[in-house]
Amino acid sequence: MTGKRDGNTACRHRARGLKKTAVLCGIIAFLLGIPVHTPAYVLQGAHVLDLMIRNLGRTARLSATHELLDPGISGDLQNMGAVETVKYMFPGRYRSRLVDGSGERVYLLNKGRSAVVENGVLSSAKPAAADTYPELFLYRSRTALVKRLAALGVDVSVSSLGRHDGRIAFVLGAGYPDETPPQLWVDKESKLPVRWIAADGTEARFAGWRKVGKARYPRRITLYEAGREVRILDVRDVRENVKFSGDLFDISRLEAEYPRATAKDVPGSGAIPARE
Repeated sequence: MTGKRDGNTACRHRARGLKKTAVLCGIIAFLLGIPVHTPAYVLQGAHVLDLMIRNLGRTARLSATHELLDPGISGDLQNMGAVETVKYMFPGRYRSRLVDGSGERVYLLNKGRSAVVENGVLSSAKPAAADTYPELFLYRSRTALVKRLAALGVDVSVSSLGRHDGRIAFVLGAGYPDETPPQLWVDKESKLPVRWIAADGTEARFAGWRKVGKARYPRRITLYEAGREVRILDVRDVRENVKFSGDLFDISRLEAEYPRATAKDVPGSGAIPARE
């Protein structure tokens, strides 16, 4: 028994010695300015979405005007002469109407379904991955948003911590710094989305969140392709609970109203004003 007690006592002394050594190393590292990495607790992705939905706020309808800017090769912003009007009807419905010198484009989202009309012709092409960013704002239920993100390729059971513009963010769908899979970045402090990487690698970043009534909306949305800024949406005139008809989001009605694209269609011809 004496030998066993002596052995236990020796183990305790060694454990205390190791603990003291670790504390001493930590103090020395701090004084020398050497970073010490400790495991960080990461919230589960579904819980992060709960917090994000809560901070986005609750409203029935939201509208905004986006002025499109071209960052150019030199980085000098240039007005593209294009204006986009967007309408949200929560949950799950979104409409964009973009007008520029070459015509107009209408894009609808309705609970996972989508449709595009370009210059009066119903496009047969699948909407670009860059068009998916509004889906992050559309759902007021964690279950619905998790389901929709899964359809877009995001596995919210995978979460990590990353750094974006000098701030810590939750990364849902990937282990930081892996930017290969689709992923959503949510600022750790504000609990608002700051970055969205779609399945094809295109990216949207959100900055300058402001409160509009009971909702929040970014002041600027920047779109990227292959790591390069390709378009900046300068947000203007955000309004809450503006009255508009639910028919604006009816995809079946849109498909019945406009002709489908054919091989003979010439881009930019046959413009038909979209119904507002």
